[in-house]
Amino acid sequence: MLASDLFALAHQAQNSGPDRCHWCGAACARVWPHDEPPGPTVFHVRRPRTSARFPGNSYICTGCWYYRRQRVTIRFLTGGWQDIQTPARHAWWITSHGAWGVRSADHAKLYELLRKPPLRFVLALRSDACARNELHLQELNDHEALRADTKLRFTIDHLVHEYTIHELESLLKTGAGASPGVNALQRYLGPPPAALTPGPQEKKERGRPPDAPDGKSTQAYLAGKINASGALAAEALVQDVQVLPSAIGGSSR
Repeated sequence: MLASDLFALAHQAQNSGPDRCHWCGAACARVWPHDEPPGPTVFHVRRPRTSARFPGNSYICTGCWYYRRQRVTIRFLTGGWQDIQTPARHAWWITSHGAWGVRSADHAKLYELLRKPPLRFVLALRSDACARNELHLQELNDHEALRADTKLRFTIDHLVHEYTIHELESLLKTGAGASPGVNALQRYLGPPPAALTPGPQEKKERGRPPDAPDGKSTQAYLAGKINASGALAAEALVQDVQVLPSAIGGSSR
């Protein structure tokens, strides 16, 4: 499965067909021609550079078609939307349930999602230095189960990074990254939100437990409770014994 397959699923579609996509290599039905400029001609001294996986193929898959459209409406991670946008000009959080653009206002929410990510997701971050955030250059995470040490991949300007949930939790607890991937994530997203970082732990005093509310020591207080409950239990037992003969006599008649 590829990132374009997940992007198609996020739009309730699917990549299928007998051919391979020009950009990513996913299954292609030969419906939409690719939008890459023409290849070399007799006037070219060198072949133009391309990032296409199958540059000789003429068509693109459904996922790439959705992504490479111009002037679309983009929904953002923490709500809101924006019209007349180019998807490649944005950072993205993509799952099987949807695809959302990521703005600076969404970074706190992204920290929460990365702590408990879904089994299948794509995180494609983009800075102003990156002209286009290409879908076919992104990394797909697709796992049957997630553990604290599972390697999870994401990209920043097409550069692949890795992190684990354990490393991210260490960042939230100590404020220092435990790996290059977590450090890169912190540089891009900024400091973790205060709501996710644990506060200072209250230092417990050494010594015996505090006295009970009535001034007695805890041991004496508990002993009194035990004696009181024992006396109540004994009193109830005496009442049951007194009632028992009359109950038996009544039943014999």
